[in-house]
Amino acid sequence: YVGNDGMGISEAIPDEYENSFEGIIGQGEASFQLTEGNWVGALMEFEHLKGYWVKVDEEMDFHWNITEDLVREPRSKIHIQKPVPTEFIYTQSIQQAFYFVENINIDDYDLLEDDWLIAYHDDTVIGARQWNGKYSDIPVMGIDGSDETFGYIEEGMIPEFKLFRKSTGELLILEADGIAPWVNNGLTLITLYAQTQSINSNFPISTIIKGAYPNPFNPISTIEYSLGDDSYIELSIHNVKGELVETLFSGYKIAGAHQMIWNAENLPSGMYFFTLNNSSGIHTHKLLLLK
Repeated sequence: YVGNDGMGISEAIPDEYENSFEGIIGQGEASFQLTEGNWVGALMEFEHLKGYWVKVDEEMDFHWNITEDLVREPRSKIHIQKPVPTEFIYTQSIQQAFYFVENINIDDYDLLEDDWLIAYHDDTVIGARQWNGKYSDIPVMGIDGSDETFGYIEEGMIPEFKLFRKSTGELLILEADGIAPWVNNGLTLITLYAQTQSINSNFPISTIIKGAYPNPFNPISTIEYSLGDDSYIELSIHNVKGELVETLFSGYKIAGAHQMIWNAENLPSGMYFFTLNNSSGIHTHKLLLLK
């Protein structure tokens, strides 16, 4: 891109060509044109001399709209990208696609600014995006031949998505009907919903801690648990002396499958116990931290 630094998409592309653009892809961010001049996604401005992929419906030869002064003019960005939480750091791949979340349906769950949408392939994080409203674009990285992208997604496979609430450490499994298989430089619209009692009749009949992975771990582990009934719960970590190390969550949860992430980077190696306390009793699970 050789136009003005910080210029918006519709400003930079000549009007007679803009309708031919389906989407634009940068490094770890993208935009999709819903209707004429209505761009959505994290990529809202071009950076001078930075490279982009574009998806168009016809061959074309055009010039960027350029003003005489190429100095960046002060302007507020629509999407301010925050650092990805430590638990979900991933490697930028040269093979990438983007899934634009048209809507998220979660019963009794209002999305917050500190919520993150996480993409997985099996148990490997392959992308993350802070929730910034309708049409948030989740980058999904594929295998590009480097060691850093080993275990990432490949063409024809379907990614999995979860919602991470940073303020509580809660990790909520998300589902979608008819997610398009991953393809490099793909731009896909999706609607996600949570595995809640109202949409999942196969919730467990008892409260259990299913397990943790990885375990042993260093320093992050994901604990899976299920609730047989809607109830007030407390999730906590104790050491081998029975002393409370950290309270991970305290509040109301609906019946069904849940996950919780624990980051123990500030704690010494040793055995710890994940404790789930609700009306059905106290449940514990051993966790081994090895540094």
